[in-house]
Amino acid sequence: MRLRSMAAPATKVDVKNINDKQDKMLKTLVKNSSTLVQLIEEMREIRKSQQFLSDQFEEMKKHLHSTDEEVKTLHIENHDLIDHVCKLEAESGQMQEDINNLEQYGRRECLEFQGLS
Repeated sequence: MRLRSMAAPATKVDVKNINDKQDKMLKTLVKNSSTLVQLIEEMREIRKSQQFLSDQFEEMKKHLHSTDEEVKTLHIENHDLIDHVCKLEAESGQMQEDINNLEQYGRRECLEFQGLS
């Protein structure tokens, strides 16, 4: 038993119509593929740019970290110097007081009398 096709047999008009549609589809495909190639190239450029920015960001993070370490070191050094200056000021004040006491001790034998005839 043979099955009959339900569709009508293809005619010359149908074949021409199909060929025209194939040509349109091919043109659209070529147009879309060139657009796709452009998009792929743009994506590559975007990736390069993103990688560059990422590298720059990592470099800035390293620089910031080293700067933070340097600031901490300078802060500690500054604190030590301030302590040292405070000690020197205290020693200077004590020395001034000692000098004053020595000068007074040396003047105790230098008496001056006024108003005696």
